Amino acid sequence: MDIINSTYNPKVMLENDVNFPLIYLLMFIYATLALLMNLYRIVVSGNNSISKLGIVIPNLRLGRFLLLSIPLVMGQIISLFIPFLFPIVYLLLIPVSLNLISIANDVPYKSIQVSFRSRLNIFIINFIAPFLFITLLGLIGNSYLDFILTFFSIFWTSISLALCYAVIMANNSTQSH
Repeated sequence: MDIINSTYNPKVMLENDVNFPLIYLLMFIYATLALLMNLYRIVVSGNNSISKLGIVIPNLRLGRFLLLSIPLVMGQIISLFIPFLFPIVYLLLIPVSLNLISIANDVPYKSIQVSFRSRLNIFIINFIAPFLFITLLGLIGNSYLDFILTFFSIFWTSISLALCYAVIMANNSTQSH
């Protein structure tokens, strides 16, 4: 009961309760990874590819997904500090992003080769198009609209990247036969 009371009054928080915010952080990371994995599986493999409740049981796939997402986060942090590097970092990290989708769909790891033209097209679809859309709608200046547009941006990027992965894999399989 003391833990519940300490969440409402931070002055009462005990030294023993330091793990409580850490549990919330770990739950948030797990929920984000599970949501992305299920979203990637639905887009690439269809509705029957996930369980009814959408639960992703921690296994090797979740660990590989988490480890591969670390370079993506580091690249985003670098581009936050040096904004003019964002397009370069994003173009370099596109194959890593596509490997996240292959991990979510239980495809054995293999390096995904993407031409510069394909990377540029993915960059335009995943960054330029939502950026222009959000900028134009952001001129309205409503704070609720900003929240909705951020939500839209996250799902737009995830779904369009998974669709790009499906197209790239389909083209690679037809070219190899």
